[in-house]
Amino acid sequence: MPLFFLLMIFPLFFLSISVSNSETIYKIKDNEGNFIFTNVVPENGDFEIISSHTTAYEKYDENNIIIKSGNSRDSDKRDIKIQEQENLNAKFRNKAIEIRNRELNIKSKIRVTKQNIIELKEKIDDLLIEGYFADHDIFELNRQKSILSTLEKELVLLKEEKLNLKKEARKNGVLPGVLRVN
Repeated sequence: MPLFFLLMIFPLFFLSISVSNSETIYKIKDNEGNFIFTNVVPENGDFEIISSHTTAYEKYDENNIIIKSGNSRDSDKRDIKIQEQENLNAKFRNKAIEIRNRELNIKSKIRVTKQNIIELKEKIDDLLIEGYFADHDIFELNRQKSILSTLEKELVLLKEEKLNLKKEARKNGVLPGVLRVN
């Protein structure tokens, strides 16, 4: 009897684990046309169930009634949608990485330029204290200040570009975490 009991309970235990680990993700389009992804069942509105843990695909209307339920053809369409979304995610992630690399490059140039300015100021002070002319060094100092100003403007433009990328990604249904670059 105990063996029979174990044979009946054991499969149910694993079935309950696999069901509890699959989380449903809902895709909703808001009034501004942005996509919102959530694991909370929406109360109303048109939404889709997007979940990488199941092969089912269901689309609901505003009354939470299934409009379309998955079958093998829907599953194939869903796989294509997942692949398209992954490609879109990769496209936006590559853009985010490119922006981050340019940002790091500009910040590095800013640090070097600031250090050059500090060294030139010290050199100019020393030359003037000793009674020498520092025309060339003053010209170079002004040039370095101009370079610094240009780099800081580029950094501001890059931040705007990053913000625009986030907005564009959101409108295309890309999750915010895709754009996070270390």
